[in-house]
Amino acid sequence: MAARVLLLAIGLQLLLRCSAQTAWAPIQLNVAQFKWIGSNVAMVLSRQAFPQVWLSGNGGLNWTNIATQLPGYSNTTYASNIHENPANPNYVYIQGQSATSWVSTDAGTTWQAITPTLNYATYNTILMEWHPLQASQVLACVNTPSNGPYPLMTAYYSSDFGTTFSQVATNVFQCGWGDAGLGTVPMSRIYLIQGTDPTNFVFVHTDDFGKTFVTDQSLCFQFVFMPNHLILGVYVPQDDEIVLRITTDLNTTSRTFYEASFPWGDELDNNGYSILDDSTGALFVGVNHGHMVNSHWGNIYHSDSLAFRFSFNFPYVAIEWPFFDFEHLHSLDGVYLANMVTKPTNTNPNPTNDEIVSYMSFNNGAYWLLSLVLSIAQQSLSPAARIA
Repeated sequence: MAARVLLLAIGLQLLLRCSAQTAWAPIQLNVAQFKWIGSNVAMVLSRQAFPQVWLSGNGGLNWTNIATQLPGYSNTTYASNIHENPANPNYVYIQGQSATSWVSTDAGTTWQAITPTLNYATYNTILMEWHPLQASQVLACVNTPSNGPYPLMTAYYSSDFGTTFSQVATNVFQCGWGDAGLGTVPMSRIYLIQGTDPTNFVFVHTDDFGKTFVTDQSLCFQFVFMPNHLILGVYVPQDDEIVLRITTDLNTTSRTFYEASFPWGDELDNNGYSILDDSTGALFVGVNHGHMVNSHWGNIYHSDSLAFRFSFNFPYVAIEWPFFDFEHLHSLDGVYLANMVTKPTNTNPNPTNDEIVSYMSFNNGAYWLLSLVLSIAQQSLSPAARIA
């Protein structure tokens, strides 16, 4: 099987071989996105004077700048995001920063310019999620700049590859397809968190694109669908605490939730958390223990198969909030990488000269082996680059 390792990113330098070259040569690119499409096609979105899109049709051996293949592409009408399609790998959507976007149905061989009824340039935030089974359907949550503390959005739905949109709901804090179309769940199901602030947020779903809504959980401020779990972040006002409610009942309309229990109890208090992985059935959660965005480390906790009881697994994992330096190797079940901060501090952390120690586990986190030691300035290298 051909290796699918194509690039080395060192700072802002990307090692590519252009179609006109016969040897590898460095190209100065600020890589913003990297996507696999089709069977062995790679795409890179780079940030330069204005964003450029690069395409490789042979697994990264040769690369071509495809700006000239995108009708109307210029230094004022250019790409802001690349969206691969989970329902069909040959479908790709390049979201433009203004009135024009581009669609390909043949893995980037040909492109069609479209003018979405949502002009993306007028919005401050644009979150797009493609349907897991219906290639032409997409959700878009957008908002305009707001003075409020919570970035509420409006949810829209498109059934024609993001060309025309219809409104689904307003006052949306989060939206997604979740397990739509899987098992007994209707193909048209959309999940949302609605409300004006966490005191009245509710987790709801609609099966008719916003005509009617069903409440699944009150005082819910976050939902996360993983391959084996659905996790809800819920505020409990009588105790003034945050808890996680988790179920393994996916792909069904009937669900039983369990309240997660950590070594110190069930509440998360002011601790920030990240849902990391559940590829082997159990759930890994990163908790930063109250330091929130100022923290540069957190601990990893590992659950039983129901994700009801969590136990301590790995300490002082480096964070660039909300991202933990913790990675599952997708081609190898049960193999994980984690970066540990060797001298963690609790007050006013200054991560500039953190020493990072890398560990690897080959048995789903049961044992961790020292891999290598690096001294890294976190401000100049992202967690993704450190893991790589």
